[in-house]
Amino acid sequence: MAKKCLTVLFTLCLAVACLGFAANTRAASESPVPESLGISLKDWKDDSKETKGAFLAGFIYAIELERHWQGSSPPPFKQSLVPVWSKGFADTSIPEIIARLDKYAADNPGDKDRSVVEVLWFLYAQPHIKEHLPRRTK
Repeated sequence: MAKKCLTVLFTLCLAVACLGFAANTRAASESPVPESLGISLKDWKDDSKETKGAFLAGFIYAIELERHWQGSSPPPFKQSLVPVWSKGFADTSIPEIIARLDKYAADNPGDKDRSVVEVLWFLYAQPHIKEHLPRRTK
C-alpha cells in the first residue's frame, strides 16, 4: 500500500512540474498542452532560466524520491528507469543541464517539436544503459 501511495506521489510530482512549466510557457498563446509530456524544445527555448530550473528541479526531485524509495536493491531495468535517470544526472548541476539543453536546441532547430524529456533521455539516461533503445523518428 505504501509503495502504491509513493508511486502516485511520484506521478503527481512529475505531472505538477510538467503542467506548471507548460502552463507558464503556453499562457500567452493559450494553445493546448500536447498529449506527450507537453514541453517541446520550442517551449524550452522561449522560457526563462528560472522556469527551466523549476521544471528540472521538479523532474529530478521526483526521480530521486522514487530512487530513495526503491532502496539499495532497485528493480531491474525493464521494470524501472529510475536508476538509469539517477545515474545520468549524477554529478551534473541544474545550470549545466539547462546549458546543455539550450545548446542542443540551438544546434538542432529541426527538433523544435521534440519533447524536452525525450532529449534529456538521449543526453543523460540512455548513455548509461546496455540496451540502447532506438531514437524515435517523426
